[in-house]
Amino acid sequence: MNDAIEIYNVENCYRNGIGTEKNEQEAFSYYHKSANMENILVIYLVRICYKQKIRVEDDNKAFSYYLKSAEMRFHYGLNQVSSFYLYEYKNIVEKDKHKAYIYLKQDHNF
Repeated sequence: MNDAIEIYNVENCYRNGIGTEKNEQEAFSYYHKSANMENILVIYLVRICYKQKIRVEDDNKAFSYYLKSAEMRFHYGLNQVSSFYLYEYKNIVEKDKHKAYIYLKQDHNF
């Protein structure tokens, strides 16, 4: 498999037990394979593993995927990162209205 969406779909099967037994560890590995292919949507979706604590509990890693999708100018990533700076996300980022504004401005400058 060499298509990020195809790999993401395999992850979805493992995560939800579609056509196979549920296996969060396999799902997690497919998440990473697809994200490493630099597909902007998949990078944003990988944060689901961390946010919903599938196999790992790592808010820093979740934020890093939000940030990566924002840096690729993905609408939802920009919006989410802006919110994190606006409301101070779990002691991972300090409240910073200026940074929140910058990400919101980028989101609205499409």
